[in-house]
Amino acid sequence: MQNWNIQTPTQPIVPPKSHRTGFRFKSLSNKISASLGSVFLRWEVACLLIGFLLGRALILTNMAPFGLAFFATVFLSRPTRKWLALISLLAGAATISVSHAGFLMTSVVLFIVIRAVLIRLIKQEESKWIPYLVFASSLLARLVIDYFTNGNLAPSDEMLSVVEAGLGFLLSLIFLQSLPLLAPGIRKRALKNEEIICFIILLASVLTGSIGWDIKGISVEHVLSRYFVLTFAYVGGAAIGSTVGVVIGLIVSLANVSSLYQMSLLAFSGLLGGLLKEGRRWGVGLGLVIGTLLIGLYGSG
Repeated sequence: MQNWNIQTPTQPIVPPKSHRTGFRFKSLSNKISASLGSVFLRWEVACLLIGFLLGRALILTNMAPFGLAFFATVFLSRPTRKWLALISLLAGAATISVSHAGFLMTSVVLFIVIRAVLIRLIKQEESKWIPYLVFASSLLARLVIDYFTNGNLAPSDEMLSVVEAGLGFLLSLIFLQSLPLLAPGIRKRALKNEEIICFIILLASVLTGSIGWDIKGISVEHVLSRYFVLTFAYVGGAAIGSTVGVVIGLIVSLANVSSLYQMSLLAFSGLLGGLLKEGRRWGVGLGLVIGTLLIGLYGSG
């Protein structure tokens, strides 16, 4: 009988170097993406970023209704993170001016003091009267700051203080609906139309804090606003895309009057992008380009 001498390889078969390198690069990129996503989707990191930008946010040159509304919402929904929210708000406000940071700190102190008194007197659920407390704290803080700054209170200052406090009242109602959507478990369920609108207003408010930031001549505010419009148009269609464009354009134009044309541009681009979403990402991007070109024909270059 003939014996067959079969030699087994002592080393494992190694795939070609190109395949092995591509596999490692792909797995490395997936790990980096997962790690970055886990970091930026943490509630604490989101609270820091949102608080810093809302602390910088101003509308009509000197009205700041965003900071106290955000602090009150965090104070109610995440009490253990209230000081983190306050630090981020003050850091953002300090980049604008010392007086702006002083107003924000004064309103927060009044809010905490008045709440400590009312919590013993009012037996209703706290979320029902927190917006009224935001209104009162913002109004008192602005009146006190204006009085010590100017020596008296002009009727126009009083009117602007009431408007600012009213906006803070509305924003606190909106933030109570939108900030809980940042929790990880919420992303797995479908959102109602009211929740989507409140979340869009939160994003638009955060965008106002990036006004004035440029990277080599490219406006961060313009890039982010168009990115959000494209994303919502791609996911929700023409109705959601145009709504996002109107809301973001309106709030951004209130923060910077020279950007008033942004409302029509973003709304039209969101509408066209939603109508062309069957073309996937290229179709939505084409809608933005077409909308920008059509609006640009009527502008001054």
